[in-house]
Amino acid sequence: MFGASRKIDLDIEEDITPLPFILLPENYIKMTWNFVIMFLLLYTATFVPYRTAFIDDVSTGLANFEWLVDALFIFDLFINFISAYEDRDKNIEVRLKWIALNYFKTWFFLDVAACIPFQLLESGDSEDSSSNTTTTSTTTSGTSVK
Repeated sequence: MFGASRKIDLDIEEDITPLPFILLPENYIKMTWNFVIMFLLLYTATFVPYRTAFIDDVSTGLANFEWLVDALFIFDLFINFISAYEDRDKNIEVRLKWIALNYFKTWFFLDVAACIPFQLLESGDSEDSSSNTTTTSTTTSGTSVK
């Protein structure tokens, strides 16, 4: 899973020493983090559409969990900027500049879109629609309804 099923030969150039905080692809922390993100993506892809379509009132615990999910997706942005990757020549790239450039070219913008807290849009939309409904009902009848 996540490239762990095969052994990656770490062909790091001799003159390039990875910084101590760079996460290599086979690092235990990186593999664990990938598993957490996979779980969060499954949750987001399955339960969030169900909740949006069928559940009107969200409990405080569920709302807090969804804020936590958004915070972890934001944290994932930073993790990806310090995660080494395997280039086309099967070498592990550990230089921060190249890691950042590769991330910008590949997954960065999709990851930023995943960080948008859509619960803010839902709560703002429901407040607007309830006030519009009240306004519409009083103006269409021609008289105020009490």
